[in-house]
Amino acid sequence: MGENEQLSATFELLNADAASPVVISLPHSGTWIPADMRKHLLPTAVLANSDWFLPALYDFLPQTGFATLVNHVNRYVADPNRAVTLDSDHDYRSATIYQRNTFNHPLYARPLPPETLQSRLRTYYWPYRHALTTILKQKQAKFGHAY
Repeated sequence: MGENEQLSATFELLNADAASPVVISLPHSGTWIPADMRKHLLPTAVLANSDWFLPALYDFLPQTGFATLVNHVNRYVADPNRAVTLDSDHDYRSATIYQRNTFNHPLYARPLPPETLQSRLRTYYWPYRHALTTILKQKQAKFGHAY
C-alpha cells in the first residue's frame, strides 16, 4: 500500500494525493458483516440489497488515479450513503441502519436497541462519512472544487 492510501477495518481511501479534483465514493461496495450483527440476524434473514459484485466491477478504479473511497462494510450494518435516521420504521430506501430488507421482511426478532444503533453509527457510519468529507475538503482546497 502506498503512502497516499489509507486503510481501516471499515474502508480504504486510495489515491488520496491524486492530481485530480475527482473523488469516487463507493459506499455500497462492502460485503463484510461483523459477527455481533450476524449472530442477531433471524435465521430467515436475507440481505437482498447487498451489492456483492461491486468490488469486482470497480476493481479497475485504483488504476485511474482518482481518489477512491471504498467501503468494506455491508450497507445492512450501516449505510453511509444515507442521512442519519434511527427510526425502526424507515424502509431500506431511507434507513441508515436497516432493520428490514428490501422485501420488507424483518432482519431481527425485535427492533435494535438505541445503544446498538449508536455503536454502529460510531464504528461503521461516521468513519466513512468523515473520510469522505475530509478528502472532498482537501480536493476543494487544492483545486477550488471537487467532483
